[in-house]
Formats: sequence, structure tokens, C-alpha cells
Amino acid sequence: MPSLFVSLMLAAAASQPTPAQGDLQGLFTPDDYPAIALENEEGGRVRVRLVIAPSGFVESCKVIESSGSTSLDEQTCAVIRARAQFSPAKDAKGRPIKDTYLQTITWRVGEDLVPPAPRNAWTTRTTLSLTGEGKMVDCDVAATGFDIGEGPCKAATMLMEAMNMAAPAGHAVAASVTDIHFYPVAPTAAPKAPRIQDATLEVRQVSRVVINGNGRVTECEGVEFSRDIPEQMDACTLVETTRFQRSPGAAELTATMVVTVYSRKRTVS
Repeated sequence: MPSLFVSLMLAAAASQPTPAQGDLQGLFTPDDYPAIALENEEGGRVRVRLVIAPSGFVESCKVIESSGSTSLDEQTCAVIRARAQFSPAKDAKGRPIKDTYLQTITWRVGEDLVPPAPRNAWTTRTTLSLTGEGKMVDCDVAATGFDIGEGPCKAATMLMEAMNMAAPAGHAVAASVTDIHFYPVAPTAAPKAPRIQDATLEVRQVSRVVINGNGRVTECEGVEFSRDIPEQMDACTLVETTRFQRSPGAAELTATMVVTVYSRKRTVS
């Protein structure tokens, strides 16, 4: 009996498996979020039991507490089995052994840079003030029909960086105005977006956008272009991650988005 007691004590003191990469949550990236879960705005916690082989690889993964989403449960195990590696458990003599490991992974749809966009007509105007070297010194956002906050400043700054790279020699952008007009009708029925008269039109793009009942953009195609533009300035690139207000059960909405970018340049001495 004493030998059995000693054996149990030694077994309890043996090392447990530990993730070689640290916290397993760090193995997951935004690209791992299942499309269907994003579409339905599903999130939750998945608790899994892993069997770790003596080699340190995950031999099996079983969900013991579901998130309520089949796609999130399945993706949790898929990512862990593909990427996780462990320092295996060891017995009292230091030999690698098979053991189990419990892990909880939390899935949640990331916070949007701006609040959900309305499904009715709205406009936004983002005005950047820049130095002669093209560095932003001020950003102002004005909106009608959409309490958008200050989020557009980041996107507008990215657009200006692309425009500055293409600015003529001896010139730099001194100010930029980015207008976005959203009309809840198809392009053929949409009104003409007004233009700014005292600035140079850099980009104008009209896009047809389809939005489902969950507020996600399912289709986007440009139907009018002022000129060839870099990908980061493409309206469909900008809108593909935009979230609109939800209207569960509603029919798809075909809408029009008009993006115009203006600049005022000054000569650089």
C-alpha cells in the first residue's frame, strides 16, 4: 500500500501539457471567423478537451461546452488541430506521455470602426487639413442622416496617402474632402450627387450595393468611374466590411453609393 501511495503522489507531481505558443487564443486570426457566423453575427465561448500525444501534437479535439454555433464549434477544433503544438506531459521519470488539456476559446464579432449605417439616404463629408509634406494636422467629419462619429478620418487618411504618392512633382495636397452619398435605390434611379466647385475632383465612383436583412453587403460592383484608381480607393473595397442596420426577414436592398474625393493643392517651394 505505501508504494501505491508514493506512486500516486509522483503521478500528481508529473508535468502537464503546456502550449508551446502560449495562450491558444492567440492562434486565431480574424480570417478564421466562419463566413456563416459573421453573416449571422454569431459569437460565444467554446470549451474543448484536447488529447495531446507524446509528440506534442493534438491527437483529438472534442467540444464539451458549445457556443451554440455549429460553425464556431467546428472551426475551433479545426484551427487548434492545425496549428497548436504542446510541450507534452511527462511522467515521474520525465518521459513524454499522452494527456488531456482543457481550453476555452472566445469568438466575438469585432467592434466596428463606425456604428451600423442606416438603410435610408445619408451623406458624410470628411475634410482633412494637411501640411505641405502631406501630413495630416486636422480632420473634420460632418454627416446628414448618419451619426457616424470620427471613424472616417482613418479611411480618409489612407486615401490621401495614396493620392499624395501620385501628386505631380512640385505639388502637395493641402486639403482633401471625401464625400460619400448613400441612396437606397438602384443606380438608375439615384439622383446625381452634388459636386464641390472650388476643388479638384480626384476620384468619383458610383457603385451598386446589395445589402441583406442582416445588414451585410453581399454584392458590390462599380458602375461608373472617373478614372482608374488604386484598390485601396475602390468604393467596393471600402464598403465590403461596412455593417448596415439589421432588418431580419427583409428583402435584399439594392442601393447606390457614390464616393467622391477632392483635393486642393498648393505649390511646394
